[in-house]
Amino acid sequence: MKRLKFPVHLLVAIIFGLIIFSPSICPGQQSSEFLFSKGVVAYSEGNFEAALNYFQQASQLSPEDAEIQHYLGMTQMQLGKYDLAIKSLKKALSLDPTIKELHYDLGVTYFRAKNYPQALSCFLKAEKVQPQRAMVYFYQGYIHYLMKKYNLVAPPLNKAQELDPSLTQTCQFYRAMSLMKTKRYNEAEKEFQATIDTAPETDLAKAAKTLKKRVAALKKEEKRWSIIPSLSMQFDDNVTLKPDELPAAVKVSDEEDYRTVFHLVGEYRLFKNECWSSVGRYTFYESIHSSLHDYDLIKNEVNFNLTRRGTLGEGGIPTTLGFDVNYSHNLLDARPYLETIHFRTTWGLSLTQNSFLQLQWRIQDKDFHYSVINSQSNRDGLNNLIGFNYFWFHCNNTRYFRWGFFYDHDSTIGSDWDYDGYRFMLSYFLPLWKGIKLTIDSEYYYQDYKNVDSVYFQERSDREYTWSISFNRDFHSNLNLAFQYLGREHNSNIEFYEYDRNVYMLTLTAYF
Repeated sequence: MKRLKFPVHLLVAIIFGLIIFSPSICPGQQSSEFLFSKGVVAYSEGNFEAALNYFQQASQLSPEDAEIQHYLGMTQMQLGKYDLAIKSLKKALSLDPTIKELHYDLGVTYFRAKNYPQALSCFLKAEKVQPQRAMVYFYQGYIHYLMKKYNLVAPPLNKAQELDPSLTQTCQFYRAMSLMKTKRYNEAEKEFQATIDTAPETDLAKAAKTLKKRVAALKKEEKRWSIIPSLSMQFDDNVTLKPDELPAAVKVSDEEDYRTVFHLVGEYRLFKNECWSSVGRYTFYESIHSSLHDYDLIKNEVNFNLTRRGTLGEGGIPTTLGFDVNYSHNLLDARPYLETIHFRTTWGLSLTQNSFLQLQWRIQDKDFHYSVINSQSNRDGLNNLIGFNYFWFHCNNTRYFRWGFFYDHDSTIGSDWDYDGYRFMLSYFLPLWKGIKLTIDSEYYYQDYKNVDSVYFQERSDREYTWSISFNRDFHSNLNLAFQYLGREHNSNIEFYEYDRNVYMLTLTAYF
């Protein structure tokens, strides 16, 4: 950190004043202004021990002087007395909030004390009062790097480099490091080369050369595939047939049962470059009930995903645009039951350093393979869905709050199943202790059916409430154990469609 600057003409005036007036001042009668002036001189000369002595004496005489508290805090920081420095700087800020440098100096003090979240908070406040100070943005980017929030490093470093070109090589180096940490190896190689080209003889350039070679090796080693199997033991107090592809239950047993669920996901990255990536995915799902085998479900699913990363606007807001096609084939009690195919597009925007918005649109075609009682009960058709999820992260991005809304419309061959759906969602995630993580989800879903039911001869209106709570913990690097409870209350103005359900799940997941 640069030493606190002090105007030369003011320093000369202080020294001149000391020469003229000091003989007439007795040692026991020194004013706080005189002691403060001597402290500033000692501080400017780097004699922090002497400066501390003067500022402490001045503070005793004028404890409500914000400037004295400011210099006292800066001196304490230089001497490594961070707790005292923070206390003094906070007092100065409370005495005179108009001193613009205080937020920055507090940020530097917290940074030196390795309290990175508080430091970041101070630098964000400093940005509002000193928007042209390059180091405000540099510290923000560097703190994001130290806190492993690599996707947030580049924007503030870009701003710091724009305001102060002398920071160019350092900003290039940490952008490259962040790209390497997020496995964006091609971009990292280019940024490391830019670091070398800026000033080839510096220590940063030498480090960049070594790391560039490391990136080249990592590109060769990078794994393109992953396999994620899981095994779940579940108890359901009202076994219900409701595949993931469907917004409403198809069949309710009104009986309880135990089941074993096996789930397997295999992914293969088809390609990846600076802007584009593509992944192919296969999913297998099988549920086996202890007694109600009519509800045993097997699903095979294939998905192709294409993603583009970029930035939006002059501020360089990180964005992600995704497209995916999904085909699913379901067997019920070993017989063909349901086929679906959907096309979906998503658009994600990092609105701020701790908020993310994802927009989604999807169209889905459903083809059921079971016989229907009459043409009005045929559920084959199209489902259109549009909506969003908003994520707000806090506590150093270790916790998040999510809320979302989705509208969907089912247009089916049978008039009984045409509806408009409105889904509201709330979630909260937080780490607890000993590596245990807690997720709480809640959902309200309203379905307004458009036609008179062909069996019950009235228009149908359903309201569904779903809530779940999950505790999970990682073991080593490739195992996770989770306990989850799910509750659902489905209400309808037609009594036949009403049901309640509680499911308890214990799941072991492996990552390869």
